[in-house]
Amino acid sequence: MERHNLTLVTLNPEQVVRAKEANSRRKRITHALICGPYGQLFGTEAHCFKYFEVWDPAYRFEVAPGQFKSMFPNLFDKAVRTDDFEITVFENTRNLTDKLIMASEAKPRIARNMPKQRRRAKAQRPSSPKVPRRKGLLARLFRGK
Repeated sequence: MERHNLTLVTLNPEQVVRAKEANSRRKRITHALICGPYGQLFGTEAHCFKYFEVWDPAYRFEVAPGQFKSMFPNLFDKAVRTDDFEITVFENTRNLTDKLIMASEAKPRIARNMPKQRRRAKAQRPSSPKVPRRKGLLARLFRGK
């Protein structure tokens, strides 16, 4: 899997205008967080920096005593801050966090890689014996004879 840079961009005035047009004029936009091909996030410096800091591949959080983990270790190569970045799409990516999670957990599905014969054999395995269904009071009262 190819890794990309996580880029925090300080927008120039022209980019701020375009980002506000694409997202909302009322929104305060000064920065962008570019997550490679997965999408981008626009907002204030504080808003973007909160994600930039946690998604930075160098940032580690403790998952168990003495065990540390990076949020998306296989997606981003490094975290970069810049004020000179060419942005082509100025809309916030919907569900960016979900997309990043899906991309980081992407594993080939075993069923798709199995030969058809094995899939059929797996599907035709005998199931557990069926237990006869007990009928309730109403079924006993209204059963036809």
